[in-house]
Amino acid sequence: MQKTLRTVRTIMAMLRRFRRAVLSLCAVGLLIWMGVEDHSAATPVVFGFIFSGLFILHRDGRMLGHRSTEVALILAGSGIGLGTALTAALLMVIKTGWHAHLFPDFPPGMILDVLARAPWWGAAGAFVGLGAALLARWRRR
Repeated sequence: MQKTLRTVRTIMAMLRRFRRAVLSLCAVGLLIWMGVEDHSAATPVVFGFIFSGLFILHRDGRMLGHRSTEVALILAGSGIGLGTALTAALLMVIKTGWHAHLFPDFPPGMILDVLARAPWWGAAGAFVGLGAALLARWRRR
């Protein structure tokens, strides 16, 4: 248990050092993407994943020092999955409003499809968190 927590805290310390750099690079990338005509849903999903991951990990791993590390990992994974869908949909709405074309970059159906996938992405994130929790438990033995 102590070895796993020490490893998690080391990773979180590394993320704290690079969080501002990653956030700055993503902000610059987001500003560049806003000016480009792009109709692919992949870009807002990637940005949504990065931003929701940074938001969840913003707690600096304090929740991972909790008594129930497994539950914390599952909840963090689920939060990142749900946050990815919500943030991606928000970015699509912002870009569609920013450009204000007659034919939007992201039609309402595409945005609603991303939102419809939110529960599935949340479940997928929970399964990734469960896998991380099982791996952490296996390493403790």
